[in-house]
Amino acid sequence: MLGKEAMHRNPRRLVAGESQFRHVFEGPIGELAPHLARTPIHVLYSLDLRDPLLGFLGMEGASLPLIFPMTVDGGVISYLCEKDGGVKLLSKTPGPREPDWPYPNYPIVFAKTPVQVREFSYEEYRAAVFRYQMGPESWLREDDQQILKDLGDSYTQIGGLQELPMGPPSIDYCPNPKCYWHRNCCGMWVLASISNTPVPGVSLWGDADVLLVYSICSDCRAISAYPMVD
Repeated sequence: MLGKEAMHRNPRRLVAGESQFRHVFEGPIGELAPHLARTPIHVLYSLDLRDPLLGFLGMEGASLPLIFPMTVDGGVISYLCEKDGGVKLLSKTPGPREPDWPYPNYPIVFAKTPVQVREFSYEEYRAAVFRYQMGPESWLREDDQQILKDLGDSYTQIGGLQELPMGPPSIDYCPNPKCYWHRNCCGMWVLASISNTPVPGVSLWGDADVLLVYSICSDCRAISAYPMVD
């Protein structure tokens, strides 16, 4: 069972760059789940679960896909990761449609970009959590302020305490109807948060300040994703 301690003690971030593992920010949902090929879902990341830096997740299978229906104004999507690296969709609830979304020439799929999983150093995590939980940055020592500048404001985080601009996620129940936590509260933990610029040259939300947050069930590992707007 995936516990709170494992999630909070294992902060990782995803950065563009070559890795010995197949971590990619990538394209078509049909490559992961052919039956969803015509569904308006973008694959944001596909992470290789052979990487020992992701071992704390306790997930079986080939990969961890982070997907979202980017072109239908957000909403919520829930799914299970299958052992072959595919996706079993549990639910998809679109948000309200807006006349100016998606922005012109929004990519049908994102170009593949190799990424790396990196551990936060103690100093990076200390400074980042201070900013999330306490703030403002000016309260920190100059060396910690420089660490935050080096980290930047736009990165994807896996595990650890994460920035949640609207507070804890409102989804406390597992989306998997076969799971114990489907009818019992508080089995979900924050898995990942994806910023507006996950890799250089890509803007997920245009000028909007949106954080895409993923929660994972501590038992069956079902995932729910939803946008948070600061």
